[in-house]
Amino acid sequence: MVLTEIVHVAEGMLTVVTIPGDGACLFSALAHQMWGFSLTSAEHLSGTRQLRADVVNFYRQDLPRWLEGLYAQACTIFPSLVYRMSVGQLVEHFMTQLANDSFWGGEESIVALSRHYDRSILVYREGAQHSAHNVNGSEPLRIVHRRSAVDPGEYVHYDSVLSLQLSGFSRRRLGHHSSAVPPSHASGPLPGSSSQVSFNCPPLHRCHLECFWLLTRKPS
Repeated sequence: MVLTEIVHVAEGMLTVVTIPGDGACLFSALAHQMWGFSLTSAEHLSGTRQLRADVVNFYRQDLPRWLEGLYAQACTIFPSLVYRMSVGQLVEHFMTQLANDSFWGGEESIVALSRHYDRSILVYREGAQHSAHNVNGSEPLRIVHRRSAVDPGEYVHYDSVLSLQLSGFSRRRLGHHSSAVPPSHASGPLPGSSSQVSFNCPPLHRCHLECFWLLTRKPS
């Protein structure tokens, strides 16, 4: 059984699929967006793990290019290790931890997956005055960053978006005649299978604007 919730964001009201809070919520939410498998299925678990592995492999293939951004991110996650490890050691520690199933993925993972799959990723923010996102016209993967129940100022969880009911202001601003904006799943087999998946990819990846610290570190 799929559990859904209503989440209020700046643009209107989201209907979301509730993702388990097991440390892999970002990868699980994106896997659900990409393939739409049941959250309890072996296919979904395999897809979630594949996305995590894709992130680590993406950075390891060209680590010098991304070293500065990854180090900045690692410093915020592991502040107690900053003066105990060199830059290379801390980034390696970050990559090792990121490969673990229960380690939280964040902006660095959104950037890597957007580039690896050449997909737009749109991240709404629960209760935010302005959700930080930028889409270039293609159908994006849609997830929502949820607030902590303990500290509403902290964003600690990701869910998968089923649909958005635009507010009146958002409809006028965006020129929508209908208030319903249902995202479409790009259904298909898991990465590594023999069949090809058509993602209708945009020419440029657009990500959560909080990711731009990393995208702009070492321009291609």
